[in-house]
Amino acid sequence: MPEYVIVKYDDNWADEFDVETTWVVRKEVFESWANLVTEKITTEKEVYFGTNEFVTIESGKAVVDACDVEAIPENEARILAKWLGKSWDKLDENGVEIGQISIFSALRDKAGDEDD
Repeated sequence: MPEYVIVKYDDNWADEFDVETTWVVRKEVFESWANLVTEKITTEKEVYFGTNEFVTIESGKAVVDACDVEAIPENEARILAKWLGKSWDKLDENGVEIGQISIFSALRDKAGDEDD
């Protein structure tokens, strides 16, 4: 049976706005993501959202280190997925992410761009 985690990322960008993102995901997916972004994003990067707004991250490792990760039982993961309006099937693929910026998805994409 898979293990699940709730991952919280909370940061303030240049005293202009807060970046808060929460991710409910299988533990192995989070660990794979953390390894990928730590390995591939080693320098400062801009993560864009909206039309031209962005946040600058120091590195993938800095984001991973700033994450608050807590193990949760499957029944809680199911409740959170339902509450967030996502299907349980989606939770197994990429998890459920909510916040102003989909920082986890954006960094996964940035890490993939580093291979190009």
